[in-house]
Amino acid sequence: MTGPDIEKSTSSAQMNSAGGVEAADALSSDPLTEEGLREAARFLAGLREAQRLSGRRLGGHRYLSDRTRLASAAAQEASRMVRAVASGADGEAVRQAVDALEEMCRRRGLQMPENLRHSIYQVLAGEILANAAMLRATPAEVASATAYNGALAELVDSDEFASLRDTPGVFKRAAVHNPSDPEGFLRKVQATVAALERDPEFEPLRDSPSVFMHAAASYPSDPQGFLRKVLATVAALERDPEFEPLRRSPSVFRHAAAGYPSDPKGFLRKVLGTVAALEGDEEFASLRGTPGAFRYAAVNNPSDPKGALRKVIATAAELERDPELESLRDSPSVFRHAAVHNPSDPKSFLKKLIATVGELERDPEFEPLRKSPSVFRRAAVGHPSDPQGFLRKVLSTHRNESHAGSVEHGWMECMRNDRGSGGRER
Repeated sequence: MTGPDIEKSTSSAQMNSAGGVEAADALSSDPLTEEGLREAARFLAGLREAQRLSGRRLGGHRYLSDRTRLASAAAQEASRMVRAVASGADGEAVRQAVDALEEMCRRRGLQMPENLRHSIYQVLAGEILANAAMLRATPAEVASATAYNGALAELVDSDEFASLRDTPGVFKRAAVHNPSDPEGFLRKVQATVAALERDPEFEPLRDSPSVFMHAAASYPSDPQGFLRKVLATVAALERDPEFEPLRRSPSVFRHAAAGYPSDPKGFLRKVLGTVAALEGDEEFASLRGTPGAFRYAAVNNPSDPKGALRKVIATAAELERDPELESLRDSPSVFRHAAVHNPSDPKSFLKKLIATVGELERDPEFEPLRKSPSVFRRAAVGHPSDPQGFLRKVLSTHRNESHAGSVEHGWMECMRNDRGSGGRER
């Protein structure tokens, strides 16, 4: 982030987190002005840019003068907002962030303006609150990254890191584990993920791209070693007769191996118990035709699976009422599928589904299948990455059949074969 960008984002963070100048003033013993806050934001932007250009971190001892320490303590004590942010368990980390700004000034040869010190601390406190809320972190977790970078909203919103937004935890990890250069951390994660996805050794994991993200972000020193362990654990779990009911859902084994490496079997036992309880619950009877829903809730929302299913039901009902998706109303299960498998943006998934079905129906290669239009929807729903490949399998099976109804028989046979070979669960 450049100096002007930081100035804009820090000023915005202060206004948003403190509710404007009036709220900031209410949290302070001294009156604050909008111009004072803007000057403070401008000073912080220049200071952070000088620190960035130095290429250095703020490690080592901090040689703050007694005068600076006294002035800093007085400014912190004068601000109710700073005191509030630095309360409880977060206190030491927030005070360290304040000291980091003072040390940054000393090392970069810049004088902290005495008349702005209070306002500068106010801006820092607002940035810490804004970053903590955005990243779902504690003030202590983001204090150091905030001292270095200010508000992190532009980092999260950057087009450069758009591919990471489906994994919001990676932004928090960047702030916590690489506070001086979260952007560099994220770039390394992206490069590592791309390399892992291309590596033929890890081809069996390509249906679970989040595993690559987890390896790159959580095991940056040896992501390949982590993935090798995941593959070995998955193979062992798939062979274990205790988990035979889950074999049609291979992604569950990958989730257990990657997310619960210390006790994957314990996690799977809990999944089986939760699924059985949800299947017997009359509240969720409408989802019994969508068995993946129960596994989705048990695996991805173990702390509140019922809440997850209630959200699925509500989302499916909302989608079914949407006039843009009217053409899908004869297949209500597709709305539940979208709510389960594409929770972040089910409507976009369904709009793409409609477009894909139209393209497949018009494709002359699949003209023999037009008497069974449901096969096109099945291909688009169950095989979004390669619906044409699935339909070619159906055609191949169809050509080898001579009895009536062979098209339907062909795609049902492909469905059975696909599930048996570990294909995507519907």
